[in-house]
Amino acid sequence: LVAPRVRVFIELGLATPVCLWAAWPFYVRAVASVRHRHLNMFTLIGLGVSVAYGYSLLAALAPDLFPSSFRDDGVVATYFEAAGVIVTLILLGQVLELRARGQTSSAIRKLLGLAPTAARRLADDGEEPTSRSTRSGPATGCGSARARRCRSTASCSRATPRSTRRWSPASRSRSRSSPATVSSARRSTAPARW
Repeated sequence: LVAPRVRVFIELGLATPVCLWAAWPFYVRAVASVRHRHLNMFTLIGLGVSVAYGYSLLAALAPDLFPSSFRDDGVVATYFEAAGVIVTLILLGQVLELRARGQTSSAIRKLLGLAPTAARRLADDGEEPTSRSTRSGPATGCGSARARRCRSTASCSRATPRSTRRWSPASRSRSRSSPATVSSARRSTAPARW
């Protein structure tokens, strides 16, 4: 359909804006990574695209510089399409990544919006504890606005009586054992060494 020499120049025209303008941020990051001696993905992208585009540009504009073994039908093979596809796929991946991050952020915001703004504390019998401290603000030492907030959100430690919490020294000793108790238990179960 199209002569090989004409096809090379069409590819040159299509790949030039992609490899020079769209890939410019990759080149900037590649140079920065080399300058800071911290090589990364952008180093590889910048090197690969620039070498493929530079070689293909030289092959398109000055094919006589290459030996005859490099030529096929009088035209040196070029890699414009490879350089353009690399840049396009990397840019598409970055767009998809940014979209996914945005959706994740909005999903987290929606989940945080579902969190309750108020909580009620219930006793073991399922009823709300009623005491003088939860009904009147001045008795708790809080101002009236804070007392209302304490009754509605249970954020004040004085809003609910501490008698609803169950604690005993026996339950504490069951949950935690001291190092001395553990070492004595180990001694009693360890076989005797002679």
